[in-house]
Amino acid sequence: MQKVAKSVPEMPCRVCREPIRSGAKKCIHCGTFQNPLAQLLASGPALSLLVALVAVTTPWVPVVKELFASKGTVLTTAFGGVSGSSLSVAVTNVGTMPGSVQIINFAVGNDQAVTVYPLQIQSASMLVEPGKTIVVRGTLLGGGAAPPFPDVANKCAVETWFTDVSSRLQAHRDWFECILAIPAIREAKSFKSP
Repeated sequence: MQKVAKSVPEMPCRVCREPIRSGAKKCIHCGTFQNPLAQLLASGPALSLLVALVAVTTPWVPVVKELFASKGTVLTTAFGGVSGSSLSVAVTNVGTMPGSVQIINFAVGNDQAVTVYPLQIQSASMLVEPGKTIVVRGTLLGGGAAPPFPDVANKCAVETWFTDVSSRLQAHRDWFECILAIPAIREAKSFKSP
């Protein structure tokens, strides 16, 4: 009885061109991997270099991302305090483009309602360069009545209206605990009418 050899599909090796089984991962004649990626990953030095490259470049990803990200004008505010009817606010530009402060309001409110009191700032417009902080002082304006004494349920805010380089008017409101403002608001004796 003779053995009949089954015909196995063959293909040529990509390097030595000798016939090998179709779908073979490695040539039996020259030892070349038929898939270049598999060859790269099986190579000790190449794999080491790949791991080193990833390890060295990974910490730089956020830096490069930040470098190419455009934030425009982003102004944040911090309540400075109230003395009489004068309010001081620190305005910081954390964006990448300059911004100009136009209007600042002092707000007191809770979940149901917010009362806004405009602040008459001394200059018509104040430019804040990227990465810089300015202190804005002004006079609280109201209809002759002082802001209500905030209680524990209330929040206070500084609301800033500003323009960016395209002259687009934007608003930002930073909330803080009213406990910081209660003593200063109690000092306020009179408010000018707008």
